[in-house]
Amino acid sequence: MSVHACEQCHTELPSRALVCPSCRRLVHSLKLKDLAQVAEEAEQQEDKTEAISRWREALELLPPQTKQAKTIGRRIAELSKTTKRVSSPVPKSLAGLGALGVLIWKFKFLLVGVLSKGKLLFLGLTKLGTLKSMGVFVALLATSMGWELALGLVLSIYIHEMGHVASLIRHGIKAEAPMFIPGLGAFVRLKQRPANPGEDAAIGLAGPVWGLGAALICGLGYLLTKHVVWGSLTVFGAWLNLFNLIPVWQLDGARACRALSPHQRWALLLWGTVLYLFTAQPLLLLFGIVMLWKCFSHVEQVDGDWPNFVIFVSLLGVLSSLSTLPVENLKL
Repeated sequence: MSVHACEQCHTELPSRALVCPSCRRLVHSLKLKDLAQVAEEAEQQEDKTEAISRWREALELLPPQTKQAKTIGRRIAELSKTTKRVSSPVPKSLAGLGALGVLIWKFKFLLVGVLSKGKLLFLGLTKLGTLKSMGVFVALLATSMGWELALGLVLSIYIHEMGHVASLIRHGIKAEAPMFIPGLGAFVRLKQRPANPGEDAAIGLAGPVWGLGAALICGLGYLLTKHVVWGSLTVFGAWLNLFNLIPVWQLDGARACRALSPHQRWALLLWGTVLYLFTAQPLLLLFGIVMLWKCFSHVEQVDGDWPNFVIFVSLLGVLSSLSTLPVENLKL
């Protein structure tokens, strides 16, 4: 295991140590001062991208629960807001549709992104590790369900993961290409952590948004051809992304839930209950049980994150419907 020395008392420490057990000071205090100075100079020069980048580097050198880390997280959030459009991005023609309008607008950007920057979807495919792990996953599934369905399932998971990657890039957070765990799923390893719960929620929900896009494309294929493979991919894609919205462990729903207020959590519980009554999707029962527990758990965002709440609500509704799509001779 690699070691380094504390900048204050020179005690040898593990490479990931952030606080010295001997002097109880921050291990990287001197580097933190340098990064803060560079970031503040970048802010004065109106170079917000550089400032955010330097603040993120500083954030990695601080324990997550310290006052300094929370202060820097708020600083990054404030800088990020000034680099985005202040007015609502949803057109007036869609605003009346509420949650559905926001989701449609999200898909508009997804479609434009795929058409204008389609190379992003091929980004992970240029990484040998991603390709090899995908190949092993496809081979494992193909033995039980055939190569067409196996390939489609793995590509659906890949698109979901690339949704996370796209959001990470937009937020300026460094990460690695998706890696697959044959028989289990896939993940994206972050090299930097999100600055605040709202940022983490946006990154978490980006996976199901892209995953829903893939499921809808498969659904269109099923409507046009009535081929059972397209139908199976639609149902599986919706089920997979709905499962990821359960707010537990490291699932996307847990990341999104941390940015929600108590009232928003109760509203999601009620919405999930209504959806279960209409769809009878068993996953919604599990979602409801975990969400009830979350309603009584610690809340980080008292005011709540309304944009991510609207996306969460929309995803639950559409994915629940797609996951119960009647497909004849369903192969799963």
